[in-house]
Amino acid sequence: MKDGTHARRTSSIVIWLLNADGAQRFTQQPVTLPSCQSHNHRLSYSDLPEYSPETLQTEYIPLWQFQYWPYGSDGCQIHGFHGFLTALASISSSAAIAWDRYHHYCTRSRLQWSTAASMMVFAWLFAAFWAVMPLLGWGEYDYEPLRTCCTLDYSKGDRNYVTFLFALSTFNFMIPGFIMLTAYQSIHQKFRKTGHFKFNTGLPLKTLVVCWGPYCLLCSYAAVENVMFIPPKYRMIPALIAKTAPTVDAFVYALGNENYRGGIWQFLTGQKIEKAEVMEKKLTGRSFQ
Repeated sequence: MKDGTHARRTSSIVIWLLNADGAQRFTQQPVTLPSCQSHNHRLSYSDLPEYSPETLQTEYIPLWQFQYWPYGSDGCQIHGFHGFLTALASISSSAAIAWDRYHHYCTRSRLQWSTAASMMVFAWLFAAFWAVMPLLGWGEYDYEPLRTCCTLDYSKGDRNYVTFLFALSTFNFMIPGFIMLTAYQSIHQKFRKTGHFKFNTGLPLKTLVVCWGPYCLLCSYAAVENVMFIPPKYRMIPALIAKTAPTVDAFVYALGNENYRGGIWQFLTGQKIEKAEVMEKKLTGRSFQ
């Protein structure tokens, strides 16, 4: 158990470094940064807190050292807010990337930096609005089934929970999913006409559905039936799958971008890849995708 925890922590630190590299490259870019890349960096910032040292401590140390949440009810509320804030911002960022990619590849237009920055601010404020609602009484944060961390309490299934879940899933899962579906379908048709597929257009939406779908299904089922008959370790599986989203995003959006691959190569080796080499790696990356 302890060895497995150390392995997961090591894996998380690696992904944290990948997201940290994306965040660092954002701060070093000039103001003429294309909006596609700015949204990718925003996604890195959204995912980065989920694998911060503080999060690693709260996620893994209690699991094998304390066997329960050691920070009390107030710490649970803070942890639940933190997790929901970054998760919702990450989903909104994925939808923004899809929308921006649609304009970049289908209409050949780029967002102005001011527009991209406004979208970044709006996404975080929108996520903060929904994340703070359980602290104000609409919804509630409580311990997860294994009591090692905190999330939305779906055990009651009362009217308060049902109304919050319906609004939350509509604005933070269904609408972003619809934006991604329509955007990437249009991009796929554009790529098919040109015969030049620059990336896997189906992968981002599949990532969203696979990572967050099981958790959404569990919460939705809890709105109509009592889910407490399910053993805690099985009720934890959807939450654990959802927590892999930052890891998957690092590979889908970061390693799937030639500029990120060049930055990661420079970060690991100290060698800067010239543009020609980046293009060569881009062609190689297509065969991988």
